[in-house]
Amino acid sequence: VDYKLNALKNELLVATNHCFLVIDRAGGGKTNLLCELASEQSKINPSLIFFGKDNFQQSDSIIKKIENIICETISVSEIDPVMYFDQILNSQNMFLNIFFDGINENRKIPEFDLALSYFLEW
Repeated sequence: VDYKLNALKNELLVATNHCFLVIDRAGGGKTNLLCELASEQSKINPSLIFFGKDNFQQSDSIIKKIENIICETISVSEIDPVMYFDQILNSQNMFLNIFFDGINENRKIPEFDLALSYFLEW
C-alpha cells in the first residue's frame, strides 16, 4: 500500500508541476483559450492539441498518436521516433507542449483515464 501511495504521490507531483486544468461552463471559451494558447506556444515550442472526442481506448494510445504525428511531420528512420524527436528538442533547448481539450466529452472515461495516466507516467 505504501508503494502505491508513494507512486501516486510522485505522479501527482509531476502532474502538478507540468499540468494545468481549465474548468468553466459550457460555452465559456475553454476551447478558444486552449487553441489560442497552443497557437502562441507553437511559435516557441512544438505543440499538439488533442480533443476529448479523440479515440484513446488503449493504455498507450496517446503515446502512439504522438509517435504517428512525429513520423508524419519529420522523416524518422529511427526505431524510437519519440526518443529521436526528444533528442532534437533537447539539442535546441525546447520541449513539446501537449494540450487536451474537452476531456469530459470523451464517452469512454475509464479507457481515457488509463491512457492519460499511462501517458503521464511515460
